[in-house]
Amino acid sequence: MTALPPSRSLRPVALASTGLRRTLGAILLARGVVTPGELARALDLQLAEAAMLGEILVAHGIAPEGAVLDALAEQLGLGRLHALPDAGAAALALVRRMPPALAVRFRAVPVGRVGGAVLIATAAPERMDELRAALPPALLPCRFAVASRAAVERRMGEAMGPALARRAECRPPRAMSCRDWERSRAGTLVTGAAVLAAAAFVLAPAAAVQAATLAGLAAMAANLALRLLALRALRRAPGPAFRTRRGEAAAPLPRLSILVPLHDEPRIVPALLRRMEALRYPRSALEVLLVVEAGDRATRAALADAALPAWMRAVPVPDGRPRTKPRAMNYALNFARGDFVGVFDAEDAPEADTLLRVARRFQAAGPDLACLQGRLDYYNASRNWMARCFAIEYATWFRLVLPGIARLGLVVPLGGTTVFFRGIR
Repeated sequence: MTALPPSRSLRPVALASTGLRRTLGAILLARGVVTPGELARALDLQLAEAAMLGEILVAHGIAPEGAVLDALAEQLGLGRLHALPDAGAAALALVRRMPPALAVRFRAVPVGRVGGAVLIATAAPERMDELRAALPPALLPCRFAVASRAAVERRMGEAMGPALARRAECRPPRAMSCRDWERSRAGTLVTGAAVLAAAAFVLAPAAAVQAATLAGLAAMAANLALRLLALRALRRAPGPAFRTRRGEAAAPLPRLSILVPLHDEPRIVPALLRRMEALRYPRSALEVLLVVEAGDRATRAALADAALPAWMRAVPVPDGRPRTKPRAMNYALNFARGDFVGVFDAEDAPEADTLLRVARRFQAAGPDLACLQGRLDYYNASRNWMARCFAIEYATWFRLVLPGIARLGLVVPLGGTTVFFRGIR
């Protein structure tokens, strides 16, 4: 195990002689981190957003995260780790003694030993008593030190990355997953079907053409029938009414976690960040996770060069199989803290009030509403005839077919973007 040398940053800070703990705001004022006006603004935002003061200060850019963590360590009488010890084999082995679910839930990892106790770095020191009660005996007795969320999550990835990735791969049931998919078997099936089709066209070309034509006409007829039934359902009965009850508009907005998967898309990063910045939602209740494969060096470099705000961060996904968008997002779910989770594609340009409308719809509908699918449109529909065709198809699908399917009580096929789910804890 890693033994840490004595450090001033790890010594508990003495509380005031009166025995009363100073407030975080008072400490930041005394240190000159914030002005009285900035603190007053943060306290006003806290009333509206129902978040902790430290989160408000960092999320709105009023105070740097490091200064807030320093003040929080002083307030709670904890040590402060500005950097975690080197990730040697012994240090990583110690981290693995903590169950991954526990580390993710409390944003904490053991980093070494100090005075016979295990030192645990935490980005959520307000929950240290709850964490202490949940720790396995191998990590007791323990002491806590405050560290940044980025440092804690980085150490989780170093020590627990493979375990969390395997958890992501196995999150869906085996019968609903492609993790057992064998490329050779699929190739054999596709090749066999192509050979049979070619043989049919060679041996009986007229019959093959007739069969293909009938199959195509049947598919078109089924598609048209579905649209007609959807239109009839929409005209026959009103949709579910989700009205906000009196006084509910003042209720605090829930936490939202937005997953944005990227793959070999470094050039879109500046536009993506501008579009996320344009979203209107309390920053202390919003986190945007930019999900990128660990081996995608170009996109990771573009994100590292960008000035990401405190509520937006990159989540590298360890290599594994199958390397798919669902697997990457399943991995990122380990680090999402939102009451609701949404998905945007990197090229999406959501309307500024999208998240506000999503949150209010979930609040008004109650716990029976599991997910929301946003309507998608092409923002370059007038560029050429192909873009116009796609725009018509999207308008038909999201404004007619999907609402009609929902009204008919059928299974609604969700899209891969602008979709929001109720979080499961």
